[in-house]
Amino acid sequence: MQIEREIIRVRNDKKEKIVDSIVVEKQINIYVNGNLFFRIMCLPVEIEELIYGLFYSNGYINKIDDIKNLKITGDACMIEIDKEIEKKVLTIGSSCFSSFFHIEDSGEGRKDYIDVEKYDITRIMIEFQRKSQVYRETGGVHSAAISDGEKIIFFSEDIGRHNAVDKVIGKMILNGFNIKEKFLLISGRISSEIVLKAYRANFSAILSPSAPTSLSIELSEKFKIVLIGFARGKRFNIYNL
Repeated sequence: MQIEREIIRVRNDKKEKIVDSIVVEKQINIYVNGNLFFRIMCLPVEIEELIYGLFYSNGYINKIDDIKNLKITGDACMIEIDKEIEKKVLTIGSSCFSSFFHIEDSGEGRKDYIDVEKYDITRIMIEFQRKSQVYRETGGVHSAAISDGEKIIFFSEDIGRHNAVDKVIGKMILNGFNIKEKFLLISGRISSEIVLKAYRANFSAILSPSAPTSLSIELSEKFKIVLIGFARGKRFNIYNL
């Protein structure tokens, strides 16, 4: 989702007026059982998927039926849930932080790494990057996708990379999709929060054209999640195995 706006472009000291595409950012207020729980800044599409993914990746729900009712009206999302959860009233901005799931809450993960060498990582990443239509038009969003190693199954974009990840996880939940031995693809940095979300959703590998952090590598080793960074063209780095 984007809007058109007239701007002044400067190149080689020359100015010209052009019409540019600007990505839309909107605040959504999330209410749980009638109480304001948190505010989230996002690209205002696929809001239902974002909510299900956000609640699942943070451990607030374990299955789709845990949310009894969800209604989106304008800037408000009203959720009914049986489980008592701590009132937050936080604002999750486009700086991308959106994880309340802690390292201490996690277990040991799977026993063995998936064999990534049997997959064409280069082809998967090329397909992923070709889907980023809003990014090509605005340059203002992150992307995330779920792949089975052969094709892209779910794809989403958002102003925050965590939001984009939560959207594809939400699509997984709403479609009853089995995530076992699937890849999480993201367009930005691989942080510890991304690995925690991947662990919670049972991904086997994370692929990105960007860099991982030291803690994300440590966590991926703990959970036996293959971490692949700098996947650009025909080259990529594998940080564990």
